[in-house]
Amino acid sequence: PAVAEQVDTEITRIIDEQYARARKIIEDNRDKIEMMAKALIEWETLESDQIDDIMAGRPPRPRTSQFDDQSSGKSDDDADSEPVVDPQVDQPAGGQA
Repeated sequence: PAVAEQVDTEITRIIDEQYARARKIIEDNRDKIEMMAKALIEWETLESDQIDDIMAGRPPRPRTSQFDDQSSGKSDDDADSEPVVDPQVDQPAGGQA
């Protein structure tokens, strides 16, 4: 029982220290997290150069990759249109209801 108590105490200490460390990292980098979230909302994916910009405290540069909405056949004009929903998506595998 004494060893189990020591183990529990040490585990609690480690968890508490790492929680505080993670919280500090998040708080210290909140501006970067928010900038990353806004960029992801705008583009859905980010290129490494954009991530580098954000981590350096700069706004992300525009996308340079050809692998963006054009690859799915979408244009900028389609961004505000309603998505096409495949009715089979909500059915179990094999299409049986």
